[in-house]
Amino acid sequence: MASAGAPPAAAAGAAPAVSAERTPGGALEARASHAAGAGARSAAVGRRRHAVGRGRCVEAQLYGLLKSLPQETRRALIADRFSESQRLALERWILSERSGRALAGRRTSGGLPKIRGHATGGSRAEEHHRFSSAAARSRPGAGGVHSFLKAGQRWYRASAVAGPFLLRSFCSRDPAAVSRCRDVLLAIRRRVSRSRRAGPGLEAAFRAALGEEPRRHGLRPSDLGLRFVAVVPAKHWVGRPLRTPSFTAAELEAGLSAWRRLSEARGRVYRRTNAHTLLSRHSPGELAEAWGRIREAYIEVWAEAGRSGRSAAERLAALEEKHRPRRQRLLARWQRSRAAALAGR
Repeated sequence: MASAGAPPAAAAGAAPAVSAERTPGGALEARASHAAGAGARSAAVGRRRHAVGRGRCVEAQLYGLLKSLPQETRRALIADRFSESQRLALERWILSERSGRALAGRRTSGGLPKIRGHATGGSRAEEHHRFSSAAARSRPGAGGVHSFLKAGQRWYRASAVAGPFLLRSFCSRDPAAVSRCRDVLLAIRRRVSRSRRAGPGLEAAFRAALGEEPRRHGLRPSDLGLRFVAVVPAKHWVGRPLRTPSFTAAELEAGLSAWRRLSEARGRVYRRTNAHTLLSRHSPGELAEAWGRIREAYIEVWAEAGRSGRSAAERLAALEEKHRPRRQRLLARWQRSRAAALAGR
């Protein structure tokens, strides 16, 4: 594992091999590779902040070259040509730079860390909502480091999406420590993703990954301050997925049970659809029946987790009412389509 202060090529002092192919971004790829190698050599002699070129440090030059590449090329270069330690060190440098400049809420692109600003304080339910919303804004399967200000100081935390589970680490003022947590969360995500393709049960894969991946990185789940929520699709009924309460790693079985109950309540409602096509697979009556089961399970899950069942019911009612015009338009469209089909027989 890379140390907290490791520079972009600290793994073995070798630059990632990138050939300057005859493509629009080939020359820039080669320059980015060369800059990464320069970062390794300067690190070897303890000159991580040594200025090169036009007064810019190696990391700044590398970051500038990467930003000059097309997005897809940049992502491929980072994923395929940079070692894990190089990627992590570059991310730590970006975090450090942004922390120093107090730039909150601005996101990097192309596979580099995502930095978002969050409000602080508020109730436990509000804190859960901020976590869930931030994780939901990440692209599927993504992981990142988030920042927020508290009492005038910048704090960091890591998050990742692993199947239907949204994971979050502890908060820390040390971006390097949070980067280590991010490594573990991404390893959990990879395990869950592989298991879904290979066929073993999703619950078993998540349970195993949560117990084993921290140890592979020399940590315990409790060292991460890990919390997770589970997500069940419900866009047709309320315009957004439904989330369980957040659970700690020690509450793993309770969290899995909550996810299982919501998922089973949704039953056999077809999942590979959008708001426009769900009615082509299920009648309005079937969807109404499914929503009754989901609603009941959601309220029970929140109540059993020690939260207010009444508040959960009110939250669902507000979401239903807000989404009602959309549902009515979709139902009217389905009725017109069905009437036209019957008339054409």
